[in-house]
Amino acid sequence: MKLHAFIAGLAALACLPNAHAVYVSPDGRGQALIYPYYTAQGNNDTLFSIVSPISYGGSSAPRKAVKVRFFEGRNGRSVLEFNLYLARGKTWTAAVTRDATGRPVLRTFDPACTVPRFGPSSVYPAATEIAFTNANYAGYDRAGSSLDRAKEGHFEVIEMGEIDAGFLLNSGVSLVDAITPGSLQDCAAVAAAWNAGGAFLSSGGAELTAPSTEPSYMLLGHALIINVPQGTEYSYDPVALGRLFAAKRHTGPGDAHPNLGDADPTSLVLANGISRQSTWSTGIDAVSAVLTHKKIINEYVGPPTATAPVSSDVIVSFPTKSFYVVRESDAGQTTRAPFRVKFDDLDDVNGTLLAEGMSKGACEQLWSLRFSRAGTPNFDTVFMRPADTLFLCWQTSVISFGNVLDSANAILYSGVLPAYTTSGTINVTLDSPDLSFPFLTSLEGHIYPGLPVAGFAMQRRINGDLGGVRANYGGTSMHKYETGLE
Repeated sequence: MKLHAFIAGLAALACLPNAHAVYVSPDGRGQALIYPYYTAQGNNDTLFSIVSPISYGGSSAPRKAVKVRFFEGRNGRSVLEFNLYLARGKTWTAAVTRDATGRPVLRTFDPACTVPRFGPSSVYPAATEIAFTNANYAGYDRAGSSLDRAKEGHFEVIEMGEIDAGFLLNSGVSLVDAITPGSLQDCAAVAAAWNAGGAFLSSGGAELTAPSTEPSYMLLGHALIINVPQGTEYSYDPVALGRLFAAKRHTGPGDAHPNLGDADPTSLVLANGISRQSTWSTGIDAVSAVLTHKKIINEYVGPPTATAPVSSDVIVSFPTKSFYVVRESDAGQTTRAPFRVKFDDLDDVNGTLLAEGMSKGACEQLWSLRFSRAGTPNFDTVFMRPADTLFLCWQTSVISFGNVLDSANAILYSGVLPAYTTSGTINVTLDSPDLSFPFLTSLEGHIYPGLPVAGFAMQRRINGDLGGVRANYGGTSMHKYETGLE
């Protein structure tokens, strides 16, 4: 009897990867890509790529319709979104930067079709660009109304489906030809297909088939943060989610769907040698489950000293937080597991309303330790002492040992430390046995302790000019995690 149960368990486990369950792809390809951080703060620009890959031969590689959406880093409000149509084997590149007036824009030299279409660049005649907007947060919350708030956050890319090779636009040109760079490319006709009477509005969805499930044809990408005056560059790969949803979901520009909440409500997590499939009442819980971890572990250097010009920033992004925490501008504030705290805009001392731009955010209490290279725990005024906690208040926060990124969402460490403590590891615990934290719990009763998180750490070494050679360096380390599957 036990042998039969064991064999049945092995068979069930073998079938898990074939179920339509969202998972974090170990090979970096997915139906959705989550880029944990972008910035145009200071002199930083964020360059990135989105790739519709092509395998050997390439005759069957699909063309893709993709939704691209940027979220500012405080309350996770959308600041830019558009449709992107990728030809077979296409790599699309763009940069989050500033226009001639200093406002954040997305700029590209790439001819791929977008809806809405980008306008002429104010800086480079050969480029096109589209401006970020504060329309979704200006005057709605107390986290700031200026466009500067849109200069940093995170962004996501979601495949809506594969383009049907036989679909014709109103002009009679095939959609495939219209999105493929060359003499037949017609991005104006693609954009017009979303106008009244356009082909997309009357097609019943015939222009797309279901998204790719073949790993060879899933999306992949890359990003780097570059600071030209400093001569530094920090590169990272996005988090790739496979099998987000099975059905095609083609929507027009400005539509809030598809988003991560449209995932099919089943998750697949592999951690600690355990594979677990769970079912959920909502799709966003399935996505959060595959991103949930108990601890973040990474390395740091800094803050800089006169003899050690090194510094670090640690990016901690909660890409699903806005689905769980109702912001203070919304009626009837609520929050639900796995997040625990509502947005707060009251002064701690007298309880009066803070000025516009002064919200504290929804501050999660987290436990944090630093260890020097010698392995000695170091307690200080910002990071955990025996009875202290770390507060991360925004959807995308930066724990900073030297202000690498000029982030407006940074928790700056400025203490004076002995030289031997200026490098080591940082360990951030996203749950604590000392507090009654609510956790994600599946319909089967599976518990996922911690918070859904993504991010990385950056290290900068600025040595200036050494004998006529600029000696500045930058590096990136993706987070390591402890995941609570038992």
